[in-house]
Parts: sequence; C-alpha cells; structure tokens
Amino acid sequence: MKYYKFRFDVNNDVLKEVPDYTIKESDTKDLSEFNSLDDIPYFQPYLNDFVIYDKFRNVDILDLKLSSGFIISSKFKDILLKHNLSEHRFYEANVFSTKGEKVDFHYLFLVNNFYKILDFEKTKFYGMDWYDNRLTDSFIVKNEKDRVDLYKKLVKNNIDIDIIKSDFYFLNQKVDLIRCDIESCFLISERLKYEIEENDLENIIISEKVYAENVNW
Repeated sequence: MKYYKFRFDVNNDVLKEVPDYTIKESDTKDLSEFNSLDDIPYFQPYLNDFVIYDKFRNVDILDLKLSSGFIISSKFKDILLKHNLSEHRFYEANVFSTKGEKVDFHYLFLVNNFYKILDFEKTKFYGMDWYDNRLTDSFIVKNEKDRVDLYKKLVKNNIDIDIIKSDFYFLNQKVDLIRCDIESCFLISERLKYEIEENDLENIIISEKVYAENVNW
C-alpha cells in the first residue's frame, strides 16, 4: 500500500470570520503533544463561531493550520469512518453560514503516534542540511529514542544539521490516514486517495509523489 501527502487547497476566501484559537494554550495547541488517547482529557476544544461564506459551505475541509488535525465536513467524516485511522477523536466544530445557519463540520484530532507505526528496520534516516539544501549521509536509527538522542548529539556538537528525517518511510501498520509530524504533514493511503477522488471532495490536494509504503498490505 502506497501513501501520499494530503494537504488543503489554501483558499483564504472560504472563511469570513475565524476566532483567534491560537492563543488558547490549553486547547488544540496542547493537544498536539499527546501521543495516546488515554492521556487526553475529554473536553470541547476552542473551535467556536467560524463563519463561512455561503458559496463555500459545501467544501469538505477547512485550512486552519491545525498541526494535530483538521476540520472536515460530515461527508468526509463518513468516508473516513469506513477506513482504518490511527488513534483519533472527533469533536464538533461550530461553523456557521453568513445567515447564522449551522453548517455540519467536525474537528478530527489525530494522535501523534507516527513512530509507533514506522518500520525502523526498513526506513533510512538522514539529517537535513539547510545551508546546502540537501540530505546528509544516512544514520542508523532503530527506534524513536535513537532519533531523539542523535538529534541532541548533533545540537550539542554544534553540527549544523536540522531535522532527522527520511526521504521515504516504511510503515508496519494498516492505517489509511496518518499524522506525520516529522514532515509536518498528513499521509493517506492509496485506497483513501481513491475514495476522495471518486467522491469529488472539495478543497483537497493530494501529492503525485509517493512518500511512504506498507509492503505487507
């Protein structure tokens, strides 16, 4: 099973009013740090009173730069529920038309568990040399602790290499939608990609390049 990067078609004209959710330190911003649903208290995130222009009320995703998830339509939610998602939770999002009518949208939160589903034996890791805009020679990384320790070692020795990443990821679990913090993106399986395209979901862009694969699925 191959995986592609999934992103939003950034359209600044879709939303008329957006509350300043970024200052709410105890809500969606802190949620992004959790790596297990068991650790997350159940509460309603600060996702109130978004106003969407009427002509865009049928879009299927809203681009709000939420690193831990995104706000989606009921149509998209129904499609996702038929697939295998990594650890997640749905919250209601209050989105209204300019006439004050409630529009059905939901906030999908995805747990930060990318390294739990990553096949470290197959995936090669590299440092990112931003000065020369290139990947370095590969590093041996057998688990998440190795990756963190390597990053700390580079910082300690003033080696000008940033994010420890890979040019291609191998996965060991059968999931269709993945939050990939190391790339600051979301990955979708080819079968979910097919569903999105078949159902003509709006405001979504899917990469042509393959970024990951589960060779056993």
